[in-house]
Amino acid sequence: MSDKRFKWLLAVSSLTCIIAVAIWKYPDIVKANAAKDMKLGEYAYVDPCHTVHASRKCPKLNYKGWKSERIKIDSIDFFHRHVPTYEISFCPNCVNDKDYEKFVRLLESR
Repeated sequence: MSDKRFKWLLAVSSLTCIIAVAIWKYPDIVKANAAKDMKLGEYAYVDPCHTVHASRKCPKLNYKGWKSERIKIDSIDFFHRHVPTYEISFCPNCVNDKDYEKFVRLLESR
């Protein structure tokens, strides 16, 4: 192996190690950057465990092939069907604080 190739390999492997350690050490920063892309749209998604998801792209939605239900956010029918409300939980991965407040206002308005 030539000296130039060895230096290149050493530099690339060092950068890879640094990135891997940064992702391992600071996973919250990586999750926060991924959560910025998810916005509350017209629909919410509910899995069979009564967990409300704000994004269809949430990795925890349709876990193990479960089928989710799509509901209109302005519709309160879903919340009437799943009474009592303590059965409903919100996905911490895709529901941010603003989305949570909007869902709580819907629940209070019923």
